[in-house]
Amino acid sequence: MTFWFLLVVLLFCPFAYAWIEEVDGCKVCRPIYNSTCRGVGVPSLKTSCATAEETGVEYTVGLLHQIVSHVPVNSCGTVITCPLATTQKIKKGIEEIPFTAFYYWCEETGKNAGKWYTPGNRYEPGNMEITSVACRPIS
Repeated sequence: MTFWFLLVVLLFCPFAYAWIEEVDGCKVCRPIYNSTCRGVGVPSLKTSCATAEETGVEYTVGLLHQIVSHVPVNSCGTVITCPLATTQKIKKGIEEIPFTAFYYWCEETGKNAGKWYTPGNRYEPGNMEITSVACRPIS
């Protein structure tokens, strides 16, 4: 019995991992936090960024709309809090810029499905489309 149980677990492990990667119901929207980050100071303090685990990033569907009404109902959302001595940098196109936002969202359906946004600021009003977020050391 134990052998069969282990065999089943080993065979279906990749499927379980894929399910976890759906991030709490987000199916179309992929995680926005930079997956190449290996931790503050790795490989060097200048080029490093905190891992997703160090930021405590979590993704949920629909919850952000309940807090911020302009976020579409069917959106995958997250709040990213950078660890001490780091600050948020967002990637907009190919440019990475310092930017502190409280939340990010991505529509699961519709014409903007799969695109991540953050609220703009006084320099860029409206919603800004972004491609990733990372917590980098304050320089």
